[in-house]
Amino acid sequence: MSEKKIGIKIAILCTTKNGDPWIAEQVESMLCQFGLVIDIFFSDDQSTDGTADWLKTKSQIDRRVHILSTSGKFGSAAMNFFRLFRDVDFDNFDYVALADQDDIWALDKLLRAVTCLQKEGCDGYSSDLIAFDNKSRRSWYLKKSSVQQQLDYLFQGASAGCTYVLSQKAAQLIKARLVANQEYCHSKLSHDWLIYAICRAHGLAWFQDTEARIFYRQHGGNQYGALPGASGIIERAKNVQSGWYRDHVIELKNFLLGTSARERAVFLAIERYGYKDRIWLIRNAYKFRRTYKDILLLRIAIILGLF
Repeated sequence: MSEKKIGIKIAILCTTKNGDPWIAEQVESMLCQFGLVIDIFFSDDQSTDGTADWLKTKSQIDRRVHILSTSGKFGSAAMNFFRLFRDVDFDNFDYVALADQDDIWALDKLLRAVTCLQKEGCDGYSSDLIAFDNKSRRSWYLKKSSVQQQLDYLFQGASAGCTYVLSQKAAQLIKARLVANQEYCHSKLSHDWLIYAICRAHGLAWFQDTEARIFYRQHGGNQYGALPGASGIIERAKNVQSGWYRDHVIELKNFLLGTSARERAVFLAIERYGYKDRIWLIRNAYKFRRTYKDILLLRIAIILGLF
């Protein structure tokens, strides 16, 4: 183990909501991360299944476990994560990581993330995942890493938010933008997409890891899942057709300080959405998504009037 890693402090932000079946296994996998100094901050969204009681007991026997005071009902993981970013003090931490309540981390998940960030000189990290479903007894690899495009952050996140690790600089930036724009925060926002967009739009470099260090549990209670194959495509199509996807792109501008000319051009084209605007968006779709499949699907959605 490199001596450079010893003493590095990481704050893990974890939201909970009725996670009693999985929380113990996930917390142990986080506390057993090696080579780094770990503190975990929990925000519970009025669990009714014993999750909050379990966390309280755990915090009494392990000083690395911290529970934020009850703060009303959040109604979504996004709003709960926004609360964690606003209320946790990052001044004494080198990095900040996000965690879901129901996954399992490889023991070197955070050490690998920090190593990659330091080696590449980046402020944001995400990775591929290994999804698994105990009920159906299957697992599959989720490839989220791909070549970043000029404006991809306006149209998609980097990966599942539970893979994210941020430098203190990036975490403080997210905190500042959320505090300054609290009136625009709502339960339908995608927190992982928003975090990636804020970092990229403000010039922070982001690293996408092609290796997976997280076991991404799938079950009936997932707010956001990892549907494979046709099921995943259908679910994404529903988000596009409902208008959520288009609205989310436009709402990003509320959080981006001093948007660039390129970003303004995208927002304007989507808001006006005339014939020439749609042609322009179709031609420039290669700048908005990272894979050929996603570029094609975006173009089709615009042509069919679904976007």
